[in-house]
Amino acid sequence: MSALVPPDDEVVADLAAKVTWVKTGTAITNVLMQYTDDAGTHWYNIVNNLENDITTLVANNQNYPWTPPADVISDLCQIRITDPDNSAAQGVSASDFIVASKVIVDQPDVNDSGVNGWEANQSYFIEWRKWGTFATVNLYYRPNSGSGWVLLNEGGPVDSDNLYDDGLNGKWSWFVDEDVVLSPTAEIKVEDSVNTNARLVVISDQFTTMGSLEVLLA
Repeated sequence: MSALVPPDDEVVADLAAKVTWVKTGTAITNVLMQYTDDAGTHWYNIVNNLENDITTLVANNQNYPWTPPADVISDLCQIRITDPDNSAAQGVSASDFIVASKVIVDQPDVNDSGVNGWEANQSYFIEWRKWGTFATVNLYYRPNSGSGWVLLNEGGPVDSDNLYDDGLNGKWSWFVDEDVVLSPTAEIKVEDSVNTNARLVVISDQFTTMGSLEVLLA
């Protein structure tokens, strides 16, 4: 019997995943399933997240739907499955895997029919959604995919649910100053500033940053 990390591209805190394993024979009807986020120092029951619970079991049907807790963000995760009647009959995931935080940028949105582009010398809200519990984010801009990222929040990290305070969404006002490199293929990303080894970032769609003209009457 061996525990396997789900064959998904990513495992994200507070998002559903599936753990699968292989069993031999039919004698073991229920199993103890546990996870660790510190490479095995502490093990938690996967059903209720309690460290010392070894009596709550799951059916030995070779798969289990698991939603990692929002505060489990780590690159040192493992899963362990044990026969409750024989602790020697045990399977552990082959190596550490990552349960990551995740941030998706919602604004700028090229599908917003009311937005033709973001003009210099104007302020716009960068908006995002997040998964996982982490305190702060950093925001970056680049004029195209071949350029380096430029940090926007130079005053320090921004609350991860800035201006929403709901633990799920955030937004931050960006003044597009005249020193910004303008481009029709600009991109923005917002990333977890805390868990540098266990984070996923979805970059915004490419959008337009452009100059503005002001008519002055003499």
